[in-house]
Amino acid sequence: MLLVPLAFTYLVLSVLWGTVQGLLRPLSDKVPGPVSGVALDILAFLILIVLLYLAGLLGRTLVGGRAMALWETVMDRIPIVRPIYRI
Repeated sequence: MLLVPLAFTYLVLSVLWGTVQGLLRPLSDKVPGPVSGVALDILAFLILIVLLYLAGLLGRTLVGGRAMALWETVMDRIPIVRPIYRI
């Protein structure tokens, strides 16, 4: 049962990682030398960390709190998802 949330988290992070790297790819042409790939990865990692932090910050605010309460209500009403979500 624990593998489903882990797989979903991996999928979401993979998509975010690919999206951030895709957006930064045009910058890699402007960085000279072989460091461009490493610099792109570091910058993508830092942007991903900031995005995750901002998502957590939004989740703790009043608007985010209400959205999370609504999400939990929806998840409780789906029979197949309920046992997985409650782990």
